[in-house]
Amino acid sequence: ARNGLSFSYPNYEDLRAARGGAIEDAAAFATTAMSLRTADGAARLWGQLYSGNTFAVLGVRPAIGRLIAESDNRVRNGHPVVVIGHDFWQRRFGGRADALGQVLTLNGTAFTIIGVASPRFRGTQVALQFDVFVPLMMEPVFYQGDRLGDRGHGWLQVLARAVGLSPRLALR
Repeated sequence: ARNGLSFSYPNYEDLRAARGGAIEDAAAFATTAMSLRTADGAARLWGQLYSGNTFAVLGVRPAIGRLIAESDNRVRNGHPVVVIGHDFWQRRFGGRADALGQVLTLNGTAFTIIGVASPRFRGTQVALQFDVFVPLMMEPVFYQGDRLGDRGHGWLQVLARAVGLSPRLALR
């Protein structure tokens, strides 16, 4: 997988539709600070927005529950679900399975926890660790304007997997 900067969402969709030849699949993601509502007010955390195939392209499996899927990324603002990082799960929920189905309020919007990422997975940025992963289609919760529809706005990074290569991370 290779990182590329500054893709708009329409350009990413075009790339994915035209894939073939050397490119088996391509996934898109964005990184942003988020506000988590807590009993004490709010806490800042770092999260990522993922296209529905990002975890699959990276070869990541869930520790429990499920990961973001294509079905979570079909409707703009339509699936407020969240996958939490393994370390965040340990810190906030003590590693309890009943974290699944609970709600995290991110930027004022209720997101239902659907899964926990595998212990070794930290996100797509080297040397950074992310606490939450949400569907790319939930973009309106985290950004002003319509980034999904703006071909001129390069706000996404893209990972492309070459044909014949297994996912580099293969985190299970």
